[in-house]
Amino acid sequence: MTPERVVEFLNEFLQEMTDAIMDHKGMVDKYIGDAVMGVFGVPFFADDHAIRALRSAIDMRDRVKEMNKGLKQKGLPELSVGIGLHTGELLIGAIGSTRRLDYTVIGDTVNVASRIEGLTRSYPVEILVSDSSRNAIGEAIMLYPIATVQVKNRVEPLAVWSPDLPAEIVGESSAAGAA
Repeated sequence: MTPERVVEFLNEFLQEMTDAIMDHKGMVDKYIGDAVMGVFGVPFFADDHAIRALRSAIDMRDRVKEMNKGLKQKGLPELSVGIGLHTGELLIGAIGSTRRLDYTVIGDTVNVASRIEGLTRSYPVEILVSDSSRNAIGEAIMLYPIATVQVKNRVEPLAVWSPDLPAEIVGESSAAGAA
């Protein structure tokens, strides 16, 4: 693609992801290349923040699937998405220097969410949810256990869950159903 088309395409993608966050009452914290970081339950706490975050993640995944239909028709490569959710305390405020400030969130919660997002490359699911988010979601949305992992700078292992059955389990159950 030409550089101009890359920018146009990136803006289309980020618009869809932004809408998926904001449609579920989340706040877009920042764009990092082709990634977007959203937060829920800030600046004011909301009891259902984890549920809204997971619904937003599912919406993002579904929007990417729709975008892929158009890309496939144009003969372009399809997109993949990896989303990590983690619930915990964080600090929100104006952070930076006297010459440039960002209103952003920082803290261990942000770091763990980023590490969980990175784990999506290692498992056959697009959305991974930490135990703390799972506990906050409760029974509102069915989650399936994926793995227990060790993440950088954490002593305790972390269990991760997904609203999606892993691809190999879906394939096995489909094959068994056809037999």
